[in-house]
Amino acid sequence: MDLYYDTEKPLRKEDLSRLAKLVLANSEEEKTALQTVLDEFFYEKGGAYHNRRCDLEIARYQALRKGASKAGKASAARRANVASTNVEKSLQERTTNQNQNQNQNQNQNQNQNQEKPKAQRFAPPLWVDPEAWMGFETMRVKIRKPMTDRARAMIIKQLEDLKAQGFDPTAVLAQSEVHSWAGVFPIKVNGQGALGTSKQAQLEARNAEVARRFAEKEVVDEQQR
Repeated sequence: MDLYYDTEKPLRKEDLSRLAKLVLANSEEEKTALQTVLDEFFYEKGGAYHNRRCDLEIARYQALRKGASKAGKASAARRANVASTNVEKSLQERTTNQNQNQNQNQNQNQNQNQEKPKAQRFAPPLWVDPEAWMGFETMRVKIRKPMTDRARAMIIKQLEDLKAQGFDPTAVLAQSEVHSWAGVFPIKVNGQGALGTSKQAQLEARNAEVARRFAEKEVVDEQQR
C-alpha cells in the first residue's frame, strides 16, 4: 500500500521484486504470501495491480491538490493585482499631489506678482524741464550721489521755493549740473547771490546751458560722420 500511495500509481508486475524487498519478503514462502495478498485485494488491469480504495483516495487527494493549486494561484494573482493597483493608485496620488502643488505654487506666484505694485518711474512736475531734470539726475549719479524718491521730492520742493522767489527752475538745475552740486541754489553771478538781478542771471545761465548742450551735440554728430 505504501508503494501504491507513494507513487500514486498502480503496482506494475515488473515492480514485484521491488515490492518483495520493501515488505521483506525474501523467502519463497513469503513471496507466495505476497502474491496471495495481491490476488485477494487487488485486481489486474493493463499489466498492473489496482486497488479500488487506493485509486479513490489517490483521485480525491489529487483533486484536492489541484483545487488548492488553483486557489493558491488565484490568491497570488489577486495579491499581485492588489499590489499593482496600490502602486498605480500611489503613483496617481503622487502625480495628483505634484500637479496640485505646482498649480498652487503657480497661483501663489501669480498672486504675488499681482500683489507687487509696479515701480513707477519718477516724473517731475510739468513746470520742470524734463531735459534739465535728467541732466541733474545724471550728474548726481556721476558724483556717486544718486537720488532716492525722498531726495527727489526734497529737490522739487526746493525748486518750487526758488521758483516762487523768481528763479527759473531750468537755470537752477543747469547751474547745479555745471558745478556738480548735489543740491539746488539761487542763481549766482561771480560767486555772489543775484537776487536783485535774478532774471538776467537766469537768462545767462540758461543761455550757457543751451550753448553747452549744442556744443556736445556737435561733437557727437562729428563723431558719427
